[in-house]
Amino acid sequence: MASKHHSFLPETKSLKRYTGMTKRRPEAPEEVLNLELAVIHNDVPLLQSLLPQVNINTPLNEKQETALMVAIKLSHIHIIELILADGSCDLSQQNINSYSPFDIAIITTFDNRQEPRHGVCWEITAQLMRAGAEPACPDAMLYVFRTALKMEDAEFVTQFISACIEHCSSRLVHELMLLKLHRNQPLYMVNSGIDHFLELASFFTVKLMRMAPTTELGDITKTFVYYLESHWTQRQEKIKVLRRLAMYATAAGWRWSSAELAPIKNVSPKLAEWCLRMQRSPKSMAFYCRLSFRRGCVQSVPNCLSQVKNVPDVVTDYILLHDVDMLLVNEEAVNLSDIRL
Repeated sequence: MASKHHSFLPETKSLKRYTGMTKRRPEAPEEVLNLELAVIHNDVPLLQSLLPQVNINTPLNEKQETALMVAIKLSHIHIIELILADGSCDLSQQNINSYSPFDIAIITTFDNRQEPRHGVCWEITAQLMRAGAEPACPDAMLYVFRTALKMEDAEFVTQFISACIEHCSSRLVHELMLLKLHRNQPLYMVNSGIDHFLELASFFTVKLMRMAPTTELGDITKTFVYYLESHWTQRQEKIKVLRRLAMYATAAGWRWSSAELAPIKNVSPKLAEWCLRMQRSPKSMAFYCRLSFRRGCVQSVPNCLSQVKNVPDVVTDYILLHDVDMLLVNEEAVNLSDIRL
């Protein structure tokens, strides 16, 4: 569907366009000017020679854009790989508009959907996700999701969520994604709804629950409200997704409050009853061992597991909630009355 929209970023379809829209800082020393030239001209050897001499986080122009930001806008993926590998790049640095490298990457990816470099834009976004980059300006994701939903661009939304499932471990990205889906759903395909986006997003939520120490689990469970309060065209699909989320949260050791169970009960009394029963019933020794390990984690659970030697695979799988995977192999046939954790 054709629709006019205005990007938060200037167009950067060519080197000429980029160099014409920015001004170098007049006081910039020679090594900084050379750094900008290396990035603009995609000169990897020059950048390699400069990295020991310059601060890679130095703003290169009046827009306060760093080398990483400029490389993202130009889709110079090898330059980006080199900058990220250097280890001194500040992924939280912001330009004059308060955009982080992550914000710039998702906007650049969205604005180049019809361009040959679109695939490279997605690769760059994935690299930043793996490196731990975070959003800084909520307006960036708002622009991307609101415009994509308005234009009924299901492919972009699906690809973004899929990229998060595969590459991202940011709870902030997760929460912003669900928030923007929830708030902007009236823009999208009134007849078909956003059930399939929410169903896919739930796998990102599950991924984060696997990784989260008990002390951080609440940051994830609080986002369940977006699943509960969004409009679903298929009630059974909503119940299935909520059951999936509740089972992983319970297995991870989450203790449900009455306030949390009340909206779940409105959707599925059986699910709310199961959550309460699991909370009150005796647990196995294996469950308590898993809970103890996850409570003791000060980093992500996979990171903590990697620091312990000779842990059997079956134990690792159990700590990472893969027992729930087995219970949900055939989700349509799940009978909560038979489920014990």
